[in-house]
Amino acid sequence: MRDLFKTFLDQDQIVDDPKRLNLYGKDWTKGYESNAGIALLPKSTAEVSKVIRSCIENKLAIVPSGGRTGLSAGAFATNGEVVVNLEKMNKITEIDSLGMTVKCQSGVITESLMQEVEKHKLQFAFDLAAKGSSQIGGNIATNAGGLRVVKYGNIRDLVVGIEVVTGTGQVLDLDFQLMKNNTGYDLKQLFIGSEGTLGIITQATLKLHTQAVDPQVMLVGFEEYGHLPKILNHINQTGLEKYAMEYLSEECLNLVIKNHKHISSPCEQECRHYLLVEFPSSLLDDYMEVFTHVLENGFAVDGAVATNQKEYHEIWQLRELISETISTYAYVKKNDISIPVKNTSNFLKKFSQEFLNNVPENIELFLFGHVGDGNFHVNYASKSPEDQNQFLKDITPLENILFALIKENKGSVSAEHGVGLLKKSILAQTQSELAINYMKSIKKIFDPHQILNPGKIFDI
Repeated sequence: MRDLFKTFLDQDQIVDDPKRLNLYGKDWTKGYESNAGIALLPKSTAEVSKVIRSCIENKLAIVPSGGRTGLSAGAFATNGEVVVNLEKMNKITEIDSLGMTVKCQSGVITESLMQEVEKHKLQFAFDLAAKGSSQIGGNIATNAGGLRVVKYGNIRDLVVGIEVVTGTGQVLDLDFQLMKNNTGYDLKQLFIGSEGTLGIITQATLKLHTQAVDPQVMLVGFEEYGHLPKILNHINQTGLEKYAMEYLSEECLNLVIKNHKHISSPCEQECRHYLLVEFPSSLLDDYMEVFTHVLENGFAVDGAVATNQKEYHEIWQLRELISETISTYAYVKKNDISIPVKNTSNFLKKFSQEFLNNVPENIELFLFGHVGDGNFHVNYASKSPEDQNQFLKDITPLENILFALIKENKGSVSAEHGVGLLKKSILAQTQSELAINYMKSIKKIFDPHQILNPGKIFDI
């Protein structure tokens, strides 16, 4: 297969070594086997176009690939596909401090972009646990959310324009660098969150913000699920600015502390649940009044505020290290769901009544998430020696209860991780048959040869 591409790619841009190929052919999702035919590392949009045209000519399927931090098997090559990885397209080409935008290629590492714009006293207001290895193109292709959606929105809200190569090999320039452009359909939005099934995003212009001044963080401990929406509602009614609102269960907090000895709980009392709130330090007195209110009304039982940068980072690590630490278990099944914020109370009430009582003794449950925007991560884990099939059999009743609760509350089975291979069998839990058929029609327009990430999201 190497001969098909060596006329326009250098030797170091073609990977067919089995060990390296295995790494390029998968993401962080467990339960799937990597089986890539070859991996290609283009250095320009023109080379991406040539790769796609060559694959069309030779009837080869393509799996677009970024930092491979996905959790829905969206970047898995399982059937000998050509992996197209953009790690060599990693240039930041322009930082516009006047227009407050940054232009970069898709292979730029998220954290690298964040650090570069900080030198200009600006911020790329997007943050997630995988920022050290995720790539901008992959973030856009999955419409990643992260820790500060409640303040800045998903990455969709930060994309000004993109350049994309469609499944025909044509380069579609949607990078107008305009904050306002009401001239017909906003085609770039189709590619954001499309998981590489419509085209390969090669370049983007992203919105920047002024840097957050001295952010402060508070951890509030409470005892009942039903108290969470009451605390959130009180914060919202105050009208106070907040950067992030994150939930973690007692099990999550204890797991992180157990596996990271340098971290301890800042709260004096052990609590069943915790809410992390980040806000401008200038509002500390106002948030202390909030804490006093929820404490006096019995919604909270303990809390802590960071008094220095070390404590600030340690409190955040209690949340950010959860996903990484859970992955040390033998078997893990991650659910990334969202519920309309107004339905949070009803969902949590039913969750505690119908779901928790059915968790088997050999399964550990870890619940955390971005509660400010209704996004919960429901994780099952097991250290037992049974095989994966037995693990999946054990959690099937839980999945059925969870999906019923999601449907009842008009939620989504995937808030920010995408569908990929993992969730396509339950896509109908969130999307109607009519909507899915329209999606399939759109794919046929941009990918008429059906070569881009086949089998992901749905089957044609």
